[in-house]
Amino acid sequence: MEASLATGGAAASAGTTGLAGVMLSLLAVLALIIGLAWLVARLRGFAGGGGAGPLRVAASAAVGLKERIVLVDAAGAWLLLSVAPGRIEVLHRYDARPEGLDAGPAPPGFAAVLARMKKPGGGP
Repeated sequence: MEASLATGGAAASAGTTGLAGVMLSLLAVLALIIGLAWLVARLRGFAGGGGAGPLRVAASAAVGLKERIVLVDAAGAWLLLSVAPGRIEVLHRYDARPEGLDAGPAPPGFAAVLARMKKPGGGP
């Protein structure tokens, strides 16, 4: 009879330990999700225009919650586009590079963004 009591007591402590392990795993997954969401929010500015290929976003402006006006250099052809969910329309085609468009500095590389984030008080 004492053996069954000892086994029952061991099973209860093993169940408690298993439940604690599950709770710790759940907390770790939630912390990982929150950490990744924070990282994505910090790097959101990194994904801006630029690029070295034949297609480059030169300028962009939001005109609504989901609508944007985008100036694109597509292999030398300059296009002003209206971008909305499910559709893209050409608003204007420029013969040459639009006047008043400053070249501006190139967006920072991924390594530069990470180095800035490592510094105390650094941000994008």
